[in-house]
Amino acid sequence: MVLIMTIINYPPNKQIEVQNKFFEINSKYPPDESLMKLVLRMGVRVTKDGYEVISINDIPDGKYTEAFNRTAANLHEYSGIEGYRAEIRTYLSGEEAFKIIGKKLPE
Repeated sequence: MVLIMTIINYPPNKQIEVQNKFFEINSKYPPDESLMKLVLRMGVRVTKDGYEVISINDIPDGKYTEAFNRTAANLHEYSGIEGYRAEIRTYLSGEEAFKIIGKKLPE
């Protein structure tokens, strides 16, 4: 299992602008379960610097590049919003990580 996690941050005075952009582009990037299975659509927290929002998707075998590119294109839509920052993180399940070193994850 490969997971893609996105983490976005933006200042509190940009909340309405980010929200409006989200609704504007929501139909442009509808869920595609053949490309990524939603684990968490949106986890939101308030920080001293504004808002932090995470999402997590499980990526099917052989779909990583396409899923990454779609995620990056989606996040790019927000690039004109001052103070908006985004990060894409890739995680391997323990089982996948152990495969890299030729081992099986202990039960």
